[in-house]
Amino acid sequence: MKRHGTWAAAIALSILMTGMVRAGAPVDGQWIVATDRWGNLEHSTLNLQSGDEGLTGDWDGDAIHGEMSGAHLRFDIVDKRAARYAFDGALADGWLTGTADYPDPNVASARARHSFTARRVRIGRPVRRA
Repeated sequence: MKRHGTWAAAIALSILMTGMVRAGAPVDGQWIVATDRWGNLEHSTLNLQSGDEGLTGDWDGDAIHGEMSGAHLRFDIVDKRAARYAFDGALADGWLTGTADYPDPNVASARARHSFTARRVRIGRPVRRA
């Protein structure tokens, strides 16, 4: 009888661990990105999903493709106008921070680097206010 209990515990632990893996990496979810473009904050929405194909999702509707190694992440975007963007950053204390590489708005062949921060959108129970 004790032997069956051991198998049941092993199966339960396996199911629990599978659920934990499916819960996703700490970057999975929606983020609000603030990019400092020459002293002006540009806000955008970033949806991230990590999986076997690396990082996928979208940045304000444009598909992203990237990778994550430990706390470091990098992803690229090609928007609807064929403009290319690249984000390189790290996850620490619930924040994504790093550098975004944008096309220069004045010179087509030039690039401009901007710092960015991002905070995950938390969805929970609504707070009732009196």
